[in-house]
Amino acid sequence: KKKKKMQQRVAMGLVGGLAVLVSLKLLTNRKRIENRQSNQSRVPILDDSIRNRVNLNRVVLLTGASSGIGKGLAEKLVEEGYSVIGVARDLNKLKEVANEINQKNFNGVMVPLSADVTNPKSRAELLVTIQRVFPSLTYFNLLVLCAGTFAWDDNPEISAEYLLNVNSHSKKEMISEFKEYLNNEISEEDSKKTKSIIAIIGSIRGKKGFKEEIEKVQGVGAVDREKNYISSMQDIHNWLGNDTHYLGYNVFLFEPSTTDTPLARRELSGIPINWDNIPKVEEFSQLFWKRVSGLEEKEKLEKE
Repeated sequence: KKKKKMQQRVAMGLVGGLAVLVSLKLLTNRKRIENRQSNQSRVPILDDSIRNRVNLNRVVLLTGASSGIGKGLAEKLVEEGYSVIGVARDLNKLKEVANEINQKNFNGVMVPLSADVTNPKSRAELLVTIQRVFPSLTYFNLLVLCAGTFAWDDNPEISAEYLLNVNSHSKKEMISEFKEYLNNEISEEDSKKTKSIIAIIGSIRGKKGFKEEIEKVQGVGAVDREKNYISSMQDIHNWLGNDTHYLGYNVFLFEPSTTDTPLARRELSGIPINWDNIPKVEEFSQLFWKRVSGLEEKEKLEKE
């Protein structure tokens, strides 16, 4: 009898354990389905008028596309015939910019996708969204990292860590995490395929009085003691130079001087500046295009 009771208890225990495993499996599958549905619900539905204009052979991923230099670059690249996936945090603002640009009937088109590129989870969701919206996309012709900011004395809320994350660290993470869409080989079979261009735009502006705080984060010598700025491009330049994975790409680093943008006017409002003499966004966009397209080099050779 004791043996029989023991066998019954063992059998009941096995059945109970199996029931728990089945419940856990069902719960896991339910969560997967919910996550899949949640991801699918975040995938934007592109209007046919936009989808039909997308050229997957000329694609740009551009961050910081909702204002300032990023907005200017979006318009210039669409004008040159590119399909620009414009990224920024404010989707409503992005849509306004995209509508404004797409109504100009350029050869290209702008597709607005919302993401916070300083946030790892948001970057991962952006990658999934691009894969779902453009399943046939193989690579970006240009990866333009323009999301960034700067602060001056009258903005105590922005820390040195935040400036470094936005202007430097998040850009490095974008390059690493979106590497599957970067091409560094010219295929003999496909003559249309070109090497991806990585273009990075960063601010030289830091905050006065940040020397000690910044150097705690990035080391002694990170701040120009005369001009009081963080050179985020120097940080990225050093990183790219030390990582042999990026030797095959065409990389352009831009650190523009003060440019007439809403951000610059706000942050530098306490400084007497004649904004009529400050370069406009359109001027930088022209310079950018000349450099990345090779026109600047051609003009130099013609002059020689």
